[in-house]
Amino acid sequence: METIKFIEIKRNDNIHEFKHQDHDALVASYVAPEPLPFLKNLSPEQLNQLVVDEKLNLIRNIRNSLLASSDWTQNADSPLSTEKKAEWASYRKQLRDLMNNILDPFNVVFPTKPE
Repeated sequence: METIKFIEIKRNDNIHEFKHQDHDALVASYVAPEPLPFLKNLSPEQLNQLVVDEKLNLIRNIRNSLLASSDWTQNADSPLSTEKKAEWASYRKQLRDLMNNILDPFNVVFPTKPE
């Protein structure tokens, strides 16, 4: 019978971890033993479009999160001054317009959040 070998990892916070000596190889083989089947039949152009679409989805999700986290600034009971509320409204408009103004999804600059 083969003995399973573990590696001890000592962390800076005095916690000791143990992992199988082949942990990384086991994870890699489990996660992606071979290229995903649907990727095999894609042309380079289709594969590139898939990557671009995923990047745009990520940008959209970040943008939506930023909009949601700033909703409070436009509420009637917001503690912001009229001036600050207008700054936040402008920022939120820039966020809403962001997806229509993307030229390069790998080089997107998000608007600066008001202070």
